[in-house]
Amino acid sequence: MKKLCIILIAAISFTTAFAQTYHITTAEVHDRDTLPTFKLDEILVLPKKEFKNIDEWKEFEKLKYHTAKVYPYAQIAVKIYHEMQVELEEMHKRKAKK
Repeated sequence: MKKLCIILIAAISFTTAFAQTYHITTAEVHDRDTLPTFKLDEILVLPKKEFKNIDEWKEFEKLKYHTAKVYPYAQIAVKIYHEMQVELEEMHKRKAKK
């Protein structure tokens, strides 16, 4: 039972380490222990990509690197865009056009 608790705690910390949201839905009782059950968001698991040659692999790694660098800025841009949309909805049409 001790191993099960350790595995459960490790699994919970592993899922939260990747910022995956979860919601406690119910709790189950097993041999006087109450274990929470979680509903996790669905994720898509794809098969590992096979590369034809080393150049194709290098190109993929370069794209992955640049995507990781740009992604935080894209999130900030989306946030600013949504804030501007809210402000524009509150304005009169003439003032929003200016």
